[in-house]
Amino acid sequence: EFDSREAIIKWCQEVAGKNNTVLATIKSVKKQGGKGSVVELGCERSGVYSRRKSNISKSGQKRKRESKKCGCPLKLRCTCIGGNKWKLRVSCGKHNHEVQRTQAVDVLSMEDAVIIEDNNAVKENLSTEAGSSNGSCREASRSLNAIRDPESLPSDDYNVEKGSVSRPEKDTSVTEEEVLVFEEGIDLTHCCQTDKDLDGEKSSDSHLQKDTNVMEEDVSILREGIDLTQCFQTDKEFDTREAVIHWCQEVARNNNTGLTISKTLKKPEGRGSLVELGCVRSGAYRSHRKKGGKVLRKRKVLTKKCRCPFKLRSTCVEGNKWKLRVCCGRHNHEVERIPPGHSYFRRWKEDEDQLLCELTASGLRPRQVLHALKERSKENFLDIKTIYNRRTRLKLHGTGGSSVMQQVMKLSAQYHYMEWHRKDKETCELKDIIWAHPESTLLAQCFPFMLMIDCTYKTNKFKIPFFHVAGVSSVGTSFTVAYAFIEEETEEHFSWALTQLKSLYSPNNLPSVVLVNGELPLINAISIVFPGADKLICPFHIAKTIEINCKNAFENSEMWNNFCHDWENVWKAETKEDYVDTYTEFVTTWVARNVTCITYIRDTWLVHKESFILAWIQKIKHFGYTVINRVENERDQLKKCMESSGHSFFPCWETLHNMINSQITHIKTSFDRSLTSVNRGHQSPIFSELRNQVSQRALELIQLELDKSSNQSSDMGPCRCLIRATHGLPCPHEVVKYTQEGSAIPLSAIDPQWKQLSIVPRVETNVDFYWLPEVQLLRQRWIESEELERCSLAEKIKELALC
Repeated sequence: EFDSREAIIKWCQEVAGKNNTVLATIKSVKKQGGKGSVVELGCERSGVYSRRKSNISKSGQKRKRESKKCGCPLKLRCTCIGGNKWKLRVSCGKHNHEVQRTQAVDVLSMEDAVIIEDNNAVKENLSTEAGSSNGSCREASRSLNAIRDPESLPSDDYNVEKGSVSRPEKDTSVTEEEVLVFEEGIDLTHCCQTDKDLDGEKSSDSHLQKDTNVMEEDVSILREGIDLTQCFQTDKEFDTREAVIHWCQEVARNNNTGLTISKTLKKPEGRGSLVELGCVRSGAYRSHRKKGGKVLRKRKVLTKKCRCPFKLRSTCVEGNKWKLRVCCGRHNHEVERIPPGHSYFRRWKEDEDQLLCELTASGLRPRQVLHALKERSKENFLDIKTIYNRRTRLKLHGTGGSSVMQQVMKLSAQYHYMEWHRKDKETCELKDIIWAHPESTLLAQCFPFMLMIDCTYKTNKFKIPFFHVAGVSSVGTSFTVAYAFIEEETEEHFSWALTQLKSLYSPNNLPSVVLVNGELPLINAISIVFPGADKLICPFHIAKTIEINCKNAFENSEMWNNFCHDWENVWKAETKEDYVDTYTEFVTTWVARNVTCITYIRDTWLVHKESFILAWIQKIKHFGYTVINRVENERDQLKKCMESSGHSFFPCWETLHNMINSQITHIKTSFDRSLTSVNRGHQSPIFSELRNQVSQRALELIQLELDKSSNQSSDMGPCRCLIRATHGLPCPHEVVKYTQEGSAIPLSAIDPQWKQLSIVPRVETNVDFYWLPEVQLLRQRWIESEELERCSLAEKIKELALC
């Protein structure tokens, strides 16, 4: 706050003069009482030239008009508040023109106008001082009538030389010794801001202080050749190499300079180690294109390097302390303000690499990774392109130059996968390959009763079929048993894959039910490899196939919908008698309208009616899995990965690996819950022998049967025992019997599928030692090992045999 209008104007004029700026009063409002009075100060080049009515002199010659006005927006507003105190506010502190050294006579009056008519006498007196520049003469002549009285002029002794003025004292904000010429866009807001109370001569000394930075926070560009030596000169000794680098980076950032490590030397004992830091524009561009290499697409090469000589050297001295020396503190280019999006601020840190690997391994997309990194540090200026580039670089670094299949094989061995593959005998190209997670093989041994096989994905990069095999656990969820990429969807390829899959099971525990999606070659292969297994076909895949082959034969969508409804009644018939009746009605209704579709359904699908008609499949123990769609919903992440054209075997393998680990973790958690906790609805005495002995999913299904029996009327027909046939659990009439007797459901009434609450299979007494899963894994490792590793395995086997 200032005591008077004159004091605040004087302070502004002094600050402006020290920063090579000339101010003029552009607006003044005086009110009685003082409060509410306003005075606005602006640059002498504010406003625009306004043409007068006549620019013809009395002699008849057209006058030559030249104006300095360029619409400069710099403006300071002084307002009188209560108590006749004046406060200053910077409305705009930025110029839109070059700010040059001012002449001694360029000190304008605090209250007079800026623009004055040309004065020939001033031109003659100042011609030797201003050189041959007519612009300087005009500036002096415009300033003539605004020069203050001698007693109001600054007391400094000015030394006026040709084209410049030097002052004997060094100033605060933007110093004249170091800063010669400012480019367009200089911002003096910081110089003019103040919150101090001023009394007379104490106007600016407390606000203007020497800064260690050559450039103020808002100064955009300085002239070429700026010297930052004084900013980096220090006698401080740093404890570590990282500390001295961090200090240099911070000082450089405050002075709008980017540094990079240009040379480093590390010695074991520490002393003698050094690190050199240079400007990001040091050095020269080097082409990385190989000589004689073909240029498929010419790239536009842009480089920031201009051989900047700026260089700092830090050396490790006694006591493992680091000292800093400025080898060259001068730049040979303009020192520009570094924007937040500059590559200097998008540099990667070591801890960010580790976080990127972890987040990518957990399945996060690049945008999600970027969001997590920005949430971690608000000073993070990374962009999505940097994330993609870093992911690619980390993958290349991890591969070590190996091919995609070599990477997959390496990871398979690292995580102890069981793997089978075969090659073309002539070309040695890979034809088929199949993997099985080590814990998935254990789950397959625990739950061998049912398999679900899907082979419909051809959306990967190589457009080859993806073969996926899943099992059903005791907690009611599916898990991946094995997966494969096969060359073609033929009976021969399916038979090879199923044969390898069969080796995971012991001869006494082969799958008894196999659910497929309707591929006829796959159905035939199952009949060859698993001849004793019941085959189920997903009815929804049959419906999709019928739609592809028959929909175009109908006139409109209403007729097609009626056809689909009648077909649905056929395959949902609960008894064989109902099936005969509904099928007869279906044929009678549609054979006259579209005999082609009826023939197609009869010859293609009804020959397999035992595999999808409800009247037959409700007598098969499928544990509630009759459609593939239920499994597909659990593989959405995999489908999204495979649908990307850029994804090959490696990312698909990683996605599958993460998906399988997630499935196994969920199943283990459900096992633990079934073994340790009891649901409130299962505290009835009828469950006393089953609690913590079977899975909670089995108890929930039995509870549903209890609810049905309680709501069942006495005149209901005989029990059809559906849940006993399909799930291996007590049906309603059994539950009613136990309830009436007042006894608990015995554990022997539960199928072994629901009793398994561990991923460790139960070893049967009559199982051959060769078929143990551990022996199979050991055999697989022996086949893949080299001679040295086989010797090590042999020693361990010998120790086990003789212990």
